[in-house]
Amino acid sequence: MKQYRYFDIIMAVFVTVLVLSNIASSAKIVDLRFSLSGVPMAFDAGTILFPVSYIFGDILTEVYGYKKSRRVIWAGFACLALSAVIFGVVRVLPGEATWQGAPEMWPEGLAAPDRGGVYASTSTPALALCAAS
Repeated sequence: MKQYRYFDIIMAVFVTVLVLSNIASSAKIVDLRFSLSGVPMAFDAGTILFPVSYIFGDILTEVYGYKKSRRVIWAGFACLALSAVIFGVVRVLPGEATWQGAPEMWPEGLAAPDRGGVYASTSTPALALCAAS
């Protein structure tokens, strides 16, 4: 079997970018405070990071072939599914009463998790599973 020097590193970075882009897309809306042709430049934070995963996908396919590329993509999908399950479990666990992130302590208008914010506002498939509870 042929050994690849950087395959493991590229796979780890690809999966990390994929998972972090899903988390970032549900965590924050970025507003650049200007518009192009009347379209406001406001988007979720994952929009900046997610296209990087396509670059890694192209590199994997060109350098390592379709078979290795598919393996990495399936590994990324499995990690996204695992992160969705973990976030779903964490969401239903009871919080400690004096925790600073408790929903009753969130400023009004800020999207707290039980107000349908962090989990329900996501448009990403992995974290969208958490919204159904």
